[in-house]
Amino acid sequence: MIVRLAEQDEIDVMQNIYGPIAFPCVVAEDDGEVVGFLGTNDDKSAIYAGPLECNNIFTCSYLIQGYDNLMKAAGVTHWFNMVDHENEKMMKIAKASSQFEEIEYNDEGIWFKHKVAA
Repeated sequence: MIVRLAEQDEIDVMQNIYGPIAFPCVVAEDDGEVVGFLGTNDDKSAIYAGPLECNNIFTCSYLIQGYDNLMKAAGVTHWFNMVDHENEKMMKIAKASSQFEEIEYNDEGIWFKHKVAA
């Protein structure tokens, strides 16, 4: 499996589903097939990761690591994401990682601040 920057046609597909998505976006590819996607919300006030689509917890972890590497290379120290209460895969990752800090709980889910690895 590799994690790489998404190509424009892959971003277009996700935008048709989720609406506007900003740069950067990463995809997980396994044997030439895209099996996961992590975009950036089109909000200029902060870096909000999402949407996240993946086929299993390992793919989710690889996507987050790849996204984190991009943020580190860009000099970003942290980014945010919201995990829906029903998203058991992502909730498990966020709660188990020391890099995710829970910052707000609401009816939709939990907001996390992710500290970029040094």
